[in-house]
Amino acid sequence: MKRTTFIILILSFFIVLTSCIDYSVKNRSLLEEVDTYWQTEDKTICFYVYENDKAAGRIDVSGVSHLVYIEYHTWKKTYLVYSWDVLSEMKREKYLCESWEIDLSQNDNYTLTIQKSTFAHSSKEKTLIEVDKSKIHGVKDLDSVVNNKDDIDSLLKRQYDLNDLNKFFGTVDNYYFTALNLHSHYDNTFKLASVLFDIECLRKAEDRYYSIFNVQQGGYYYVFWEKSGVDNKDHVPEYIIYIRELKGMEDYESLIIGKSTAEDVYAVNSAFELHFMEFGRPYSYSLLDNGDFLKITYESRDELESRKDLVIEEMEVISKDEVYSDSYLAHVYEMDLKAYCKE
Repeated sequence: MKRTTFIILILSFFIVLTSCIDYSVKNRSLLEEVDTYWQTEDKTICFYVYENDKAAGRIDVSGVSHLVYIEYHTWKKTYLVYSWDVLSEMKREKYLCESWEIDLSQNDNYTLTIQKSTFAHSSKEKTLIEVDKSKIHGVKDLDSVVNNKDDIDSLLKRQYDLNDLNKFFGTVDNYYFTALNLHSHYDNTFKLASVLFDIECLRKAEDRYYSIFNVQQGGYYYVFWEKSGVDNKDHVPEYIIYIRELKGMEDYESLIIGKSTAEDVYAVNSAFELHFMEFGRPYSYSLLDNGDFLKITYESRDELESRKDLVIEEMEVISKDEVYSDSYLAHVYEMDLKAYCKE
């Protein structure tokens, strides 16, 4: 009898003990807090939860910023941190940068513990706090941050590495009309881009939005946005143009009608726009340093495998007013091209 009573007491003790544990905290993931922005007190780690169980952010180590993608491993209760390249690759393991544990038992400040890492952090344990979203530039509606008045010299205060811009926004293969190798996962929305980058200059030209970034390697990076998401409330990159310099007509004199191809045009100007129509011949636009456009029409071909299959048939210099509305560069304001154009 005494033994039975003792066993009952022991069981009762464990029942009471387990009832005191807050499993909602123990099993909770910070990545369930959609539309929240988090930052360590030393500001070396920041991330934005843009979708359930999906976050993206930056890790700053020794003055270098690294774009990262973050997932929560439910079974291990661990946050897995990948380089941004993982979103366009199948083999995820080689892109794993580090892993975290986050203690959510405190009400205000949480403790982030770095477990395995490829980065040389100054400290393995950091205090994590939520940042007021209103202080994060650009997460608002696009129209609320459009500035068509001020010039880029007064707006662009930061420079970005071209590789980081291409990692997030993708790159354009001008053999196609659209940027087919932009990231197809649609995770790189304007809202997310505005967290990872300071969108210091956003323009609206008619029905098109475009943002401009100052590039460390020289020149400017233009990102054109199109509507996406539920009720078209967000935007994703539609087309990207990187211009380091504009060429004059004399730079195209080596092109020979009937012999040279779109590959030769690309060698002169990698920022040329190549367009295909349902009916009619392919054509391209190249913006010249005097503000005019070089329009090149190519021979029709039934099968195309690369730019080398597009042979030049006709070349003509036209004004901006003569450019079709499908041109992206034709929508860029003159004040955003003055760094390249001759007076």
